[in-house]
Amino acid sequence: MLIEIEAVPAYQPSWSKGLSLQECQAWAPEPPTAEQLDHLFVTRLGMLDIPPALTGTYAELQPSADSVQLAGAPVRVCAPEEVLSRLPARPRAKDIERAVHYAAVREALRRGRVPRAVAWFDHRIS
Repeated sequence: MLIEIEAVPAYQPSWSKGLSLQECQAWAPEPPTAEQLDHLFVTRLGMLDIPPALTGTYAELQPSADSVQLAGAPVRVCAPEEVLSRLPARPRAKDIERAVHYAAVREALRRGRVPRAVAWFDHRIS
């Protein structure tokens, strides 16, 4: 699927452990290991983040995931609260900018509100 959506790791020079620009350009999805796929990707459909360890494995997230149509293909989308419950309470250095957004989603979920992005997935198939 990553090949089909023309995914390449996003070059982020501020990430000390990130790939160089040359490594991003030369990246290939094989072998499909956690280390090989643990990136923020730029795709022809937009940004895609695959954090295989921090936010839970497929087996852990799949039971609460919904099936949706995305670009004409069925995909499983995990519940936001499942991902958020696995993030560190104290954000890592690279998460500082995201911390405000994480807190807003946590508060919306606490109040029983559905995060706005979920409305985009209005073609549920399950």
